[in-house]
Amino acid sequence: MLQDTDNKKEPMRKVDTAWLRMESPHNLMMITGLMFLDRMPDLAQFCEVLEKKFLKYRRFKQLAHQSASGCYWQDDSYFDMAAHVRRVALPGKCDYKELQDYVSNLASTPLDKNKPLWSYHIVENYEKGPVVVSRIHHCYADGVALIQVLLSMTSTSREKSLDFEANETSKEKHQKLGLLKQVINPAKKQFKHSLKLINDVTELGKKILHDPSLIEKTVGDSVDIAEELFNALTLSDDPETVYKSDLCTRKRVAWAPSLPLDEVKAIAKATGTTVNDVLISNLAG
Repeated sequence: MLQDTDNKKEPMRKVDTAWLRMESPHNLMMITGLMFLDRMPDLAQFCEVLEKKFLKYRRFKQLAHQSASGCYWQDDSYFDMAAHVRRVALPGKCDYKELQDYVSNLASTPLDKNKPLWSYHIVENYEKGPVVVSRIHHCYADGVALIQVLLSMTSTSREKSLDFEANETSKEKHQKLGLLKQVINPAKKQFKHSLKLINDVTELGKKILHDPSLIEKTVGDSVDIAEELFNALTLSDDPETVYKSDLCTRKRVAWAPSLPLDEVKAIAKATGTTVNDVLISNLAG
């Protein structure tokens, strides 16, 4: 069915345009997440939660369009929740491997560009309980923004989460704010540091490219900054190894049991790093 071309077009921000245009068959710009539940959600209630708390953000009912003149948002005149929420059952033993294969297939499959770029898949028969797999294109929101959306969809209890008319108490708002700050503050700190570094080296970097001897003439912190910049810009290509090859369209997804946050924080404090640093180092092995 054709979309209404008279719909008002809303210009897309440059950062969102970048995420949309960076996508390729080998590198999908899509955030895939898993939520493990202790009981099977009622489908009608699940859709109502999305309708009342997810779709209150207008962006999730809009199409992401690309054209020669730029990228823009446009309301989906034929929006249908059924096209975005699916109930599925795993084959075979319904174990980790089956769920891993299923999520890997989803992570390897582009979202339908004729609809708003998000979907939820309710896996009903996983051996350890129901699982909700979410897929949302990065141009709709970044990771921190999506955590904020998720927190806004839930409350401190099941009953309050399903009471769409109830107002949050001050205590609940502070609890959510605390959770959000745990994610945002390390990223915010790193962003500010990176921004300052960029501002410091922009002009210096241009001069060094033309005259490397300037490194010897700078003093203090500028020496370290200049050397890092010059080294980064003059690095040779990575050596060919078994770990460096062309990307393929097939993605493999894996996950591990949850780590105790207090232990992660203790390691971060002992090493003078951030929670994010510790988690990334675990992923890197």
